[in-house]
Amino acid sequence: MTNTLLTLHDPEAAARYYAEGLWRKDTLYTLLCDHAAQRPQDFALRDGARRLTWAALQAMVDAVAADLDAAGLKRGERVAVWLPNRVEAVAVLLASSRQGYVCNPSLHQNYTVAEIVGLLTRTRAAARVRVNSPTISATV
Repeated sequence: MTNTLLTLHDPEAAARYYAEGLWRKDTLYTLLCDHAAQRPQDFALRDGARRLTWAALQAMVDAVAADLDAAGLKRGERVAVWLPNRVEAVAVLLASSRQGYVCNPSLHQNYTVAEIVGLLTRTRAAARVRVNSPTISATV
């Protein structure tokens, strides 16, 4: 699949931002790894049902990334997330950061099915992650 992302990215401006220290090479995933290494048993995240330590969150993120990779997703492809506010939604976002996917977490639970189908079509999502009661499932 050709990368069809629109961007206003200016390579010269980016180089300047890095040189000035305004931007760093960190990603959300590398920041997660740093926290997991420094404080693995501290709590990192919680939702209404559970709390995860940094180590547990990293393990969940790595598992989600491995599942999406095994499903055939490629760097730059879009992952649509149709989940309520729960730890799995954050894990998909961080897994997307790890793998270089574009995460679209804005498929809100209060949208109709027709609205979701329209968004999936417009974003050309290569995968969608949703609740498949009581588990989370990804469809590629």
